[in-house]
Amino acid sequence: MRKLKINSQLSYLFLGNLTILFVGMGLFPVLPLYAAKFGADRGVIGLFFGSIYAALTAGSLVLGWLANRMERRKLFILIGLVGMPPLVLLGFASQLWQVFVLTAVVWFCGGVNLALINLLIGLQTQGSNRGRSFSLVSLSIPFGSLIGATTVGTLVSRAGYPVMFMVLGAVWLVLPLLGLVAINFPQSTGIQSAQRNTRASTDLGGKRYALLLGVAILSATAINTGRLGMSLSMQSLEFSPQAIAGAATISGLVTIPLTILIGALSDRLGSRHSLWLVYLLTSGGGIVLSGAAQLWQFWLAASLTTLAFCTNGAMTSALAADLLPPTSLTRGLPWVNTAISAGAIVSFLGTGYLMDLLEPRSVFLIASTLPIIAAGVVQLLPARSLASDTSDVQLEADCDPGKSPVPAVGGCM
Repeated sequence: MRKLKINSQLSYLFLGNLTILFVGMGLFPVLPLYAAKFGADRGVIGLFFGSIYAALTAGSLVLGWLANRMERRKLFILIGLVGMPPLVLLGFASQLWQVFVLTAVVWFCGGVNLALINLLIGLQTQGSNRGRSFSLVSLSIPFGSLIGATTVGTLVSRAGYPVMFMVLGAVWLVLPLLGLVAINFPQSTGIQSAQRNTRASTDLGGKRYALLLGVAILSATAINTGRLGMSLSMQSLEFSPQAIAGAATISGLVTIPLTILIGALSDRLGSRHSLWLVYLLTSGGGIVLSGAAQLWQFWLAASLTTLAFCTNGAMTSALAADLLPPTSLTRGLPWVNTAISAGAIVSFLGTGYLMDLLEPRSVFLIASTLPIIAAGVVQLLPARSLASDTSDVQLEADCDPGKSPVPAVGGCM
């Protein structure tokens, strides 16, 4: 019965993740075109993407602070409601600065709720199924990309931007509805919780967690260098837009079953070993991309890179949840999203510049070495936290009033 409840909650968390990524990844291909309507050139568009990913990073970063000052359910619902009006207003923007500001607000709200969903997975799962749970929810990435891009493209071509943004605004309302009626939000309360949080704060500041955040930045930088560099390389080789879109479609289709497989293997091999597999995929994608000239080579590079993109956050979060005691998850897991977003900002701002300075092949080979460095650093990390032996017992006690004098708030899984 408990397993059934956990599975239902994972379904709701998947739907929440999918809603955010449906909007974000659906808009990603058309935002440069929309910004160009207001006179933005390539340099300004690069700054535009840097600004919205900075907003995404800020959203992930402030979650720990917000979650300690507001009930999680109220926070999830509030952020869902705040994100809807800017989406609709984007369709009626008249100046470029309005597009910058409104898009940044949407990305900030998405960052907060993505990090909160990530936190809820860590709180509601145990080590025996944690990797599979994170991976299943991460399937929203390829699904969001496939469904979102198709929907947004169709709406823009048939109805125009204002209607498209209004539809996305309506879709965004799924988030507050999920928070109101479906998702459970376990909370720690009372003096015991405060004492546990005080003890756990020293664990979060340890060198091992700083190393994990460092490798998250390295891997995200390498992955996003491949994502952006692939489009630039295919454009320079004069592939058609249909061919470029086809590579993304094929990689998305390949990624869905393999993400499920990696998630299942992670609970058998351990999160650390699964991260090595992610880094191998990332490095392999960069090496293939460095010599890609034919369409099938770009298909292979896109598949490796997209699979790494879909599983990197899940496996890093799973290892973070293994390393941190349960009372540190509220502060610790949002930093994983922040580190991954920071890596994306670095790669987006630097890839185009480096490809002008160096030949693309050199850039991709340099990027392919970053996951190898990350794998070496992960080897230095322990497989589990010293506090993890008691984490499952504590979670069970929090969910059972008969085992703990402090009942959980918001329900247990």
